[in-house]
Amino acid sequence: IRHSAEARHQPTVAPATYANVKQAFQSSGGIMFNLVAVYCLEYTIYPGLDDRETLCSSYQWYTMMFIAYNAGVTLSRLSVSAFRMKMWHLWLVTLWQFANVILFTVEAYSGFIRNSLPDEAGLYIVTAFMVLVGLCGGTTYGNCMYLFNKQEGIPEEIRELGVSLGFAMSNLGISLASVSFTLLNNTILS
Repeated sequence: IRHSAEARHQPTVAPATYANVKQAFQSSGGIMFNLVAVYCLEYTIYPGLDDRETLCSSYQWYTMMFIAYNAGVTLSRLSVSAFRMKMWHLWLVTLWQFANVILFTVEAYSGFIRNSLPDEAGLYIVTAFMVLVGLCGGTTYGNCMYLFNKQEGIPEEIRELGVSLGFAMSNLGISLASVSFTLLNNTILS
């Protein structure tokens, strides 16, 4: 009797049929699109533009920016336990990340900050900027995962499918970042 009672309390998980995937996109497509956008923007900056920014500097700077970026990601993913964002707030973070891409593209092209102080000291400023890039990405990721699980309007049986599709969308974003950085590398930054 106990086993059958536990079985009744287990949520049903929708299989990835066309109808269920369509329903998942209809109910949580904004979350998924946000993941694609922020991952594309984030990975365009790191490792793409960051590689160009540190191309002629000491080897340590690429590693320092990697550490700074991941510190920002880790801190902001933890932040979802303290505060949670609504979907429209996440769009603001995504727009901020878009502004970061523009600023970092200008910096990688011009070296204005990098070259502003002697002995590569300008790269300390750029490294601090990488913390902000990580904060944007981690905040979006953590809050999107929260929204997949808690946002109203997503049917319970579709939530897990939505999370799985969200992971696929983040991979799509990373792939698009490779394409976008290749375009930047072959045009503006060549």
